[in-house]
Amino acid sequence: MHKSVFGAALLFFGIAAANATPAINCDPRSNDYTLPEGYSPIEAVSRVPPVYPYAALENHEGGFVVLEFDVTADGETANIEIVEAEPYWGFRDASRTALRQWRYTPHTIAGVPTVCEGVRFKFDYRVDPNSQ
Repeated sequence: MHKSVFGAALLFFGIAAANATPAINCDPRSNDYTLPEGYSPIEAVSRVPPVYPYAALENHEGGFVVLEFDVTADGETANIEIVEAEPYWGFRDASRTALRQWRYTPHTIAGVPTVCEGVRFKFDYRVDPNSQ
């Protein structure tokens, strides 16, 4: 018996500076979103919810996972890294598996799709205390 839970909160999105290029935030939901003319942000097109791990569900355990990843010029997620997880073991695989399936409209510069680096997302896992 698997249950899907999609309790997620946005932390922040942005791209990191590479070489001497100034950092440009390519996600409109972050606090420092400002794109120069000719740039467009990423936008989520498809988000697959993670499967709540059975053992954690049975034990009514919650937790969270913060992931950092890139959005490719094709709108796929890549270079997925775990930034923080609590508990460490429980929800990492479910979060990573779900995130691999997400799709975005890519970040563009002057109409050319480009990579958006350093995107972060937090998956929150909570069990409804009234559920059985």
